[in-house]
Amino acid sequence: MQITEHFDDVGPGWRKILEELHANLIGWAPNYQVDQVKEKFGGLRVYLTYNQLSMVTDMERAVGYAEQQSLKTCEMCGAAGINQKTSSGWWKTLCSTCFQIKAHLRNRD
Repeated sequence: MQITEHFDDVGPGWRKILEELHANLIGWAPNYQVDQVKEKFGGLRVYLTYNQLSMVTDMERAVGYAEQQSLKTCEMCGAAGINQKTSSGWWKTLCSTCFQIKAHLRNRD
């Protein structure tokens, strides 16, 4: 599976980051494979299967850049976000509006 099959594994705000990463990876290795895409500690994590060792450095650099971008991009809406600990103890990267909405919904339950 490639990144395009993992868009729903994280919030919609990171889709553009994943699309750009996919475009980079497919340029180096058209048949690249993804083991996992997830959110961890408020940031994007992408784990690849490396079949073409000559491309590992470039591919890891592209994944690292995408992961860094996710730490300043709201996972929910894609606006500028801040990686912060929520009142429930989880780390999330959210813009102030999505952070407030999430807190309001949590308090309502």
